Amino acid sequence: MKVRKKLVLISSAIIVIVTFFIPDLFRSEKALAIFLDIADEGFLQNGVEVSASSQKEQPRENKPVVPIVREWIPVRERNGNNLASRFDYTYIRRGNDNSTRIPLRRPDRKYDPRWLAVSHTRKVAVTWIPKVMCTTVRNVMSTENEHCSTLGRDSRCSEARINKELTFNNTMYIEQLDYATVVFLRDPFERALSAYRNSITNKYIHVRGCQNSSECTFEEWVDRMKTDLDKNEHFFRQTKIAQFDKIRYKYRLRMTSKTDVNFFFTHLLGLEENYGTANAKNKSSGEVKMTDRNTNAVNATADAATTDTHHRNSGEKYGLYRSIPGRTIQTLARYYADDLELWQETLDYGTPRDDDDGDETTLYDFYVEEKGRGVFA
Repeated sequence: MKVRKKLVLISSAIIVIVTFFIPDLFRSEKALAIFLDIADEGFLQNGVEVSASSQKEQPRENKPVVPIVREWIPVRERNGNNLASRFDYTYIRRGNDNSTRIPLRRPDRKYDPRWLAVSHTRKVAVTWIPKVMCTTVRNVMSTENEHCSTLGRDSRCSEARINKELTFNNTMYIEQLDYATVVFLRDPFERALSAYRNSITNKYIHVRGCQNSSECTFEEWVDRMKTDLDKNEHFFRQTKIAQFDKIRYKYRLRMTSKTDVNFFFTHLLGLEENYGTANAKNKSSGEVKMTDRNTNAVNATADAATTDTHHRNSGEKYGLYRSIPGRTIQTLARYYADDLELWQETLDYGTPRDDDDGDETTLYDFYVEEKGRGVFA
């Protein structure tokens, strides 16, 4: 009994000390430092003395850091810039001083979801544009994110034009659930050239009197495109498909930016690093059936570059650009005037270009150079 009473008294004393004195002790920074020093002296782990500090310093697995692409900020909000952009989501102003900016809620049944792909798993919604890496984006979202069936149309369950459930309330749920809204854009000249080349294998890409690139030159193709600009989605203006006045994009990305592409597939879709970089590599170089603007038939190669400022990739692009007749460039510039303005705005305010190796040089850059020199005056 005496032993039991002693144990009860000792236990009670410990409880009192822990309850009333220990918290006060550790409110003292000095006491806390002493405790941490004692703890750092070492302890046994599996029979071996291990320092607490050495555990903290053990090297961790080095996982690649994906550059985080900043969200798209409307042009008028950048550095106090009051210039409005035709490609920014519409706002209304309220309040006595007209300073409160509220997103304009678009009416139902306005946004056309034909080009919408959604991953509920990753909470990502993409307006995909034909000839802007669209097949890769749709396939990855369907197979890797949503794990669609591999059978027939069910294999494309992330696409609104196939999965009618995604057209519910005309995508208003995307805004309500705060999905990351994304649109990929591309240099209009290279998109048009890509459609021409792809026509040899895609039966849906053709122009009047020319079913594919084996039947006409690029110059002839562009001349005949005019009647199909509003009939074939592969020739639609990017501004038309993106519908900037009906949906606000959290991210406006460039297909030619490795940073943008890696961010989309790795950060937004959760895939391994550089998953989409190979797919997004711009392949608008090499042999093209067309006529040089100096009337000499050529095949664009890196050797066509004439200045030291262009690296390998930009040299190839320069040769390709020189192989396209100036009149064809001007025709495309008229067709896609809005898209050219949109592309320039995305270059100015989007992810900074990384041109160490000239990888993001596109045909548009040479068009701007020549236009600046008055070539197209």
